[in-house]
Amino acid sequence: MLMRFMSFSPLPALARAFFLKGDDALARRHFERVLAGDPSPAMAANIRRFLRAIRDRRKWHRRWKTDGK
Repeated sequence: MLMRFMSFSPLPALARAFFLKGDDALARRHFERVLAGDPSPAMAANIRRFLRAIRDRRKWHRRWKTDGK
């Protein structure tokens, strides 16, 4: 029972919550911590999608700011 509790990590859910809130810096930090912990291949692929979305969102934000809007 204790091992099962210790193997559960709230970090993916926390990272997703930060992502949905728009706090990309904290979301990225938590997603990268999960990746460093050797997650399952499916979870790693999902996290990489979130990280790619964070990069794309940052590019879009920068482009929007430089357009003078």
